[in-house]
Amino acid sequence: MSTQPNFGKLNVFSETIQTQWMALFNENNIDIIKQLSILELGTGLGSSAFWITNNLCHHVNSSLVTVDNFKNIEHKNQRLQAYTNLELVDYPEKVTVVHQEMQKFAFNNKDYYDLIYFDAAHNMRDVVWSMYFCEKFLKQGGVLIVDDADFVEVAKGMTQFLAVPNQLREVYITENSQRAFIKEIPVKKTV
Repeated sequence: MSTQPNFGKLNVFSETIQTQWMALFNENNIDIIKQLSILELGTGLGSSAFWITNNLCHHVNSSLVTVDNFKNIEHKNQRLQAYTNLELVDYPEKVTVVHQEMQKFAFNNKDYYDLIYFDAAHNMRDVVWSMYFCEKFLKQGGVLIVDDADFVEVAKGMTQFLAVPNQLREVYITENSQRAFIKEIPVKKTV
């Protein structure tokens, strides 16, 4: 058995992405050492889940749930490779892989998350639906990261979603427009 993960040519978690994420966390005082509940939509080969688990799940109670239907698979062994890769993370007990449609997962989900990473559907209709789902299950002060924000259909879906005014949301787009960071602003309690 290999001791190194195999992401093929899809090792998408480059140093640039890591730097963007860490800068966002620092700018917004997001403590990555505290307990984090993280949801990833779109597992693929598990490269982002691998990075997230090894870099953001340090707290004993931190966890990652990664959801994928594995239907749009170019390579028939992608799901098996994802499971194999995720067995090699520093804390495999913190990762739960859910092989399910997002809509079914959303219907059954009862949890809220500090961080949601969306890298799933790439058509406008599914992106819009997914953004509403993500926002519903994002904790106050949590962050939603949308990957491939520069893809035409993803950008259209995000534009439609963001057209609905929400004063409890801040949006950051990376320089190259590849990623969007949406932060839920905590509601201030009045005394």
